[in-house]
Amino acid sequence: MQVAYQGEPGAYSEIAVRTLFPDAEGMPCDTVRLVFSRVTSGEADFGVVPVENSQAGSVNETYELLLNSSLVRIVGEVVVRVDHALLAPPGARLEQIRRAYSHWQALAQCEDFLAVHHIEPVPVHDTAGAARLVAERGNLEEAAIAGVEVAGRLGLAVLAERIQSYPDNFTKFAAIGTRDAGLGTPDKCSIVMAVVDRPGSLLASLQPFA
Repeated sequence: MQVAYQGEPGAYSEIAVRTLFPDAEGMPCDTVRLVFSRVTSGEADFGVVPVENSQAGSVNETYELLLNSSLVRIVGEVVVRVDHALLAPPGARLEQIRRAYSHWQALAQCEDFLAVHHIEPVPVHDTAGAARLVAERGNLEEAAIAGVEVAGRLGLAVLAERIQSYPDNFTKFAAIGTRDAGLGTPDKCSIVMAVVDRPGSLLASLQPFA
């Protein structure tokens, strides 16, 4: 079984894949849109995409793709704890770092740390990819924000751990597919709707579910 995910090996999305589909082969993709494409075309059996983060909020691209796809649906979910670390080439010191690369959501989750240390945030496609970029460049003024486990894979030094603004930082990932994934008895549904622009319309639409 192949499961597509956004990012490179070591990304938080890959952790979600291993949690949901422990025996599957991961299929890294550059974007969330490409994950949907791989699933729709049948190249991947399922996909895993980020839905929302407890600090940075919803991943709007995922919601838009779910809304506009008639073939793909949510078939499971998992919540992953996200602890960010600042990773740099060996020999670098925290006070040297001028730029930090990472996924824009990770940068947003660590904005307080970056501001205190006067580090410029530079968005790239994912956390593990940022770490690989920093390892390849070897610039002692550059660092990546990613999980600690990525440091060991790429030979990077850990300059600081748990640098997110809020200690309890979680991301919800959705498993998507064109068929049931056998991940347990369904016990949740997702609804997309629009309401007219008048007072009480949202309440009226939710009352049938009360």
